[in-house]
Amino acid sequence: MAKYTFIRYIITLLLFLAISNISVSQEMMYEVKLSDQVERSNQIVEGKVISKQSFWDDSHENIYTAHTIEVYKVFKGQPTATIEVITKGGIVDLEAQVVSSSLKLRNGDIGVFTLSDKLPNMSSQSHNRAV
Repeated sequence: MAKYTFIRYIITLLLFLAISNISVSQEMMYEVKLSDQVERSNQIVEGKVISKQSFWDDSHENIYTAHTIEVYKVFKGQPTATIEVITKGGIVDLEAQVVSSSLKLRNGDIGVFTLSDKLPNMSSQSHNRAV
């Protein structure tokens, strides 16, 4: 009888740990008020994704994807015809990195983008990019 009680205790403990890990990982994402997004952004544009290209960072550790956005309207920042939005993750040759919390954009997607100039480590890439 004690053996079964011990096994139940271990199973209960393992289930508790599994559930607590799931709930902690869900807390990594949080809502940011639109007013805070506007304040923190260097540029806010409305536009359409017209192309995308994935690439390695300079240290060849992370893959990023540059999405070219055809700008329809500028709400904040300097007027421009196109802008590149960098997101984490992508596919280069036969290697892929999937970042579950990263923005997923496809060609043809239309949206309003609140952007900052914070760039990953990619000095050899174009400096006219936003994240």
